[in-house]
Amino acid sequence: MVTNAQATARVDAAPAAPDEAEPPAPEAEPRDTPDPSGGARVDASPSRRRSRGPFLVLLITVLLASVPFGAVLQWTWSLVGVIIAVLILVWSVQVIRGRRRVAVSAAAIWWAILPFSAAILWAAVQSWPEVAPAWSHPIWRLAAEALGQPLPGAVAVNPDAAMVGVTRLLIYAGVFWLALQYGRSRDNAKLAVRVTAYVLAVFAFYGLAAVVLGSGSTFTYDNPSGAGTVTSTFINRNSYATFAGLGLLCAVAVFMIELDRKNESGRDERERREILVEWLLGRGGVLLLVIALIFGSVLLTQSRGGLLSTVAAVGTLVLMLRRRESESRWRRATVLAPAAAATLLVPFLFLGGGGTSERLKDISAEDSRLRIFATTVDAIADRPWLGTGLGTYEQVIRLYDPEGELVGLKRAHNSYLENAVELGIPAAACLVTSVAALGILCFAGFRRRRRDRYIPAIAVAAVLQLGLHSLVDFSLQIPGVAFLFFLLLGVGCAQSWNYGDARR
Repeated sequence: MVTNAQATARVDAAPAAPDEAEPPAPEAEPRDTPDPSGGARVDASPSRRRSRGPFLVLLITVLLASVPFGAVLQWTWSLVGVIIAVLILVWSVQVIRGRRRVAVSAAAIWWAILPFSAAILWAAVQSWPEVAPAWSHPIWRLAAEALGQPLPGAVAVNPDAAMVGVTRLLIYAGVFWLALQYGRSRDNAKLAVRVTAYVLAVFAFYGLAAVVLGSGSTFTYDNPSGAGTVTSTFINRNSYATFAGLGLLCAVAVFMIELDRKNESGRDERERREILVEWLLGRGGVLLLVIALIFGSVLLTQSRGGLLSTVAAVGTLVLMLRRRESESRWRRATVLAPAAAATLLVPFLFLGGGGTSERLKDISAEDSRLRIFATTVDAIADRPWLGTGLGTYEQVIRLYDPEGELVGLKRAHNSYLENAVELGIPAAACLVTSVAALGILCFAGFRRRRRDRYIPAIAVAAVLQLGLHSLVDFSLQIPGVAFLFFLLLGVGCAQSWNYGDARR
């Protein structure tokens, strides 16, 4: 583990920006602050002007990427990859030319980068031809015998698919790295959270409108989940439920922080009550509507895993952000806000709450999912260390289904098992460990910080949400969901250090 002094010595020690009520301070020239441990130097005053433009491009790219079917089409995530590569190039040139500092160095999170890099390296090795004949998948020998000619074997059943998987993981890593660097600015981090909440409310409105109008379609494609099910711009309702859940975390966090501020304003109890009511009738009411829209859309996806994981994540976030003081005015406010939100949710319950309730009671679908899990475990047992190649699950699982009961199966509906099949247990464990380690960093940052601690708290809740949903589905393997998740995780990690740490 890295000590506080070692980690924070490598982190950009940007001073906290003034409160919104104060006039903005004049922008200072970038300067170096000596590392208290005598090691690397940290930039104590990064230029917000130089970071806002690229960060806006990153934010817009990530949010709009999900418009065409959750970015599952190759041209969509490939275009995002090109934009991310250009942004990293711009950032690198700025660093090399001394126009900006490295906000958070790789050394500060080496314990997360190391296992992720190991998983990426192994996934690339799987696609190399004849890297080690003894490691090649048996299917290459069978194919050579059937064709009557030698074939260059590989660990991966499909080397091309493995390299596509590697490319996508590198794009996700690029999104995280850019969010980590630009998200060190408080202004950028707060902007990311607020914009995500409002934009995902638009996604929710589109999905709900499609259901109300009776089309239920995603653009020109019919909704495979049924006309009464919300999928918004996604094809799969479970994936949209996870995507919307991330937006709900942002909306709930912003609402709670603003509610807290209004609850502390005013000279006396009467004035505080008036300010609170006025806020709820204005900006607070808009935030409640955003929360109701997003949660209503999650409810009407009729996704059991998506709904339960979202509720668990939101509940965790609320518990983390609750004020520790048991003031009577805070208790009254926390009763008033949920009551208003529940009132706004009533129309969604009439619209399709019954379908969600029936889905939660129905366990017949679990039999087929358990059969998928059992077959997947058999595939893992055959190659527990080497795997079959990233992105090859659909092809490999057919070898373990001679009776054709799983025809058309593309995913294991459990990302942990699917990764173990494709990467092997060690590399899959490295991949999970890297994300879990970043989640722990954000939790430590939440405990350490006093200002804007809701930002790392959102990242912690997002890790919990995706971690739970990955037990029964594959939402994190959908590019649109992964882009937003790693953006929020990067911003949360960036805000896990404070200025005081760097100076001590």
